[in-house]
Amino acid sequence: MPVGDLVYIRYRDHTLFRDVDPAFGCPVIRECVGWLSHENNEFIRLVFERYAVPQSEGAQRETGLAVLKSTILEMRVLFNALERIQPVGGRIK
Repeated sequence: MPVGDLVYIRYRDHTLFRDVDPAFGCPVIRECVGWLSHENNEFIRLVFERYAVPQSEGAQRETGLAVLKSTILEMRVLFNALERIQPVGGRIK
């Protein structure tokens, strides 16, 4: 999947519990939409907030999420950055 694609993911997230019955401490399913900024064998990195217009050097701030691939339940392309198209039902996983 090319860097720059806008993607949707559903993934299992860790849950922190404290001073409660441990039976309530189990992973939860979350979802995120963002631009793929990195992918390797272990994880992907999605950026969900960035400057619309590139800024001066040193001001390239982005906000995102790194997700282990082993926790991803579903991943699909919403917008292909290279071809500038929106896939129809483009499920990846």
